[in-house]
Amino acid sequence: MHKHKIILLMIVVVIAVLVMSGFFSKAFAPRASGCCGSHIRGHGQHTPLMIMPPPMPPGFPYKWVSDDLIKRLTENKLEVEQTAPVSEVDYINLPTNATKVTKFYIPSFGEDVGGYILSFEKKNDLEKVRKQYLKLNEMGKLYTWSFVKDNIILVMAGILPEEKARLYEHVLYDLDKK
Repeated sequence: MHKHKIILLMIVVVIAVLVMSGFFSKAFAPRASGCCGSHIRGHGQHTPLMIMPPPMPPGFPYKWVSDDLIKRLTENKLEVEQTAPVSEVDYINLPTNATKVTKFYIPSFGEDVGGYILSFEKKNDLEKVRKQYLKLNEMGKLYTWSFVKDNIILVMAGILPEEKARLYEHVLYDLDKK
């Protein structure tokens, strides 16, 4: 009697696995035939099975570039001067998986005070960089203001007063508003 219960349990598990894998829906799917109106035109031409596209990879609702943010910052009369693409030499201290990195300066706070605008194609890349900046800040190796909007990270020198950094942050967060 005990053997029968084990065998029955094994059969139930196998059936459950087959159901969950879609085996039965594929094995017993209706077949196209001439008598059921499945012809498109002429003899032997059947309607194709519907093929669903693969799921889209997670992306960004907006794809911003650094110029979009620079333009908005300028329109809001915030300092963004000497903008330039980041050279390979500058990459020593920056993550390299950003699609584009632009540096800028805020001269009223010092000769070398400014920040970077990093744009990304993949959320994974953005998250890695965001976490890297947070980790460096927590370890005390770096002190920056870092703000994220869609596919953009705005990183600014930590010596900027908070109220000034928050002005830049608000412009970043309002990129999609006119």
